[in-house]
Amino acid sequence: SDAGVEAKSQIVLPNIAFSAPSLNLPAPGSVIAAGKPNLLTWSTTSLTETYEVQLASDESFMQVVKQQKVRTNFLSYTPESSQTIFWRVRSIGADAKMSDWSIPSSFTAR
Repeated sequence: SDAGVEAKSQIVLPNIAFSAPSLNLPAPGSVIAAGKPNLLTWSTTSLTETYEVQLASDESFMQVVKQQKVRTNFLSYTPESSQTIFWRVRSIGADAKMSDWSIPSSFTAR
């Protein structure tokens, strides 16, 4: 019968919990150059369509200085001045499901 074929084409993903990415670079506590582009990188996660990156001037992410969605596992960021930046990333799937935020990291621009 056709029922079996149709059932196979209607693939429903189980309620998969997306993994939060792991932050790679800059390493925690690094000093990077202010006024120059710096590459932020993190691990790829499966079933992810985009990543949301959040950078803030405070540990609680109340003072967000940049928030951007990207399809790659990296983002170029140019800090405008000498400051400490806290950052984190989360995975977003095809159905807009989101992972938890990654464990935050920080770096200092000078």
